[in-house]
Amino acid sequence: NDKITASDGTIDLLSGVNYIGIITAPAISATGNLTAASINVDNNIQLGTAGIVTATTFVGNVTGNINNSTLLLQTGGTERLRIDSNGTLRVQGGDGNAYLQLERYQNNDKGGRVRFVKSRSDTVGLNTIVQDGDTLGVIDFYGSDSNLGTRGAASISAEVDGTPGSADMPGRLIFKTVPDNSTVFTERLRITSDGKMGVGTTNPSTILHLSDGSNDCDLTVQATASGKDARINLYANS
Repeated sequence: NDKITASDGTIDLLSGVNYIGIITAPAISATGNLTAASINVDNNIQLGTAGIVTATTFVGNVTGNINNSTLLLQTGGTERLRIDSNGTLRVQGGDGNAYLQLERYQNNDKGGRVRFVKSRSDTVGLNTIVQDGDTLGVIDFYGSDSNLGTRGAASISAEVDGTPGSADMPGRLIFKTVPDNSTVFTERLRITSDGKMGVGTTNPSTILHLSDGSNDCDLTVQATASGKDARINLYANS
């Protein structure tokens, strides 16, 4: 039950603490590593660029700037989350549990949401209007090629599809895949801001526009169950 306690001040200027008990303080400033069975902080922990916090239990906030370094979070001694110096967030797991789960508990019809935001400003938080053709967000799917690292296989992106303005943000969705023996993302399907769908074309002129370049453009409708018809029904309101 031994403790290192500063109830009315700050434990600061530490080159390192390796302690099997409990460290309790309103704030801790350290240039080295902090190791303890439990760390309880009312305010924050500030670390130098090489600082590491190791604790069986941690209660409080880690705040401040970590320059030219990596923020690493582990559970059970295994890395789970990393933010590198470029701002890239990585969630890692080798037990089949590397996924992002968003939960919402509320008695309404709303669910979890992932939001991508794009501004043309170089200042964080400043809203400068985007332009026609700007990419608003991308989801890429990569796999290891066992030789040169990871390679892209498919991609889904959202782009501005027209001139935006106040309360006006037209958008389109683009689906891409990488052909066999290639590393190039190739557009396969596009849904425009006015609801037109293009397969093999970047400029669909009808609700469904199919194109296959210089090759024959075939549309196959197949009923796989025995005794069932394959049909396309066309209706026009009178």
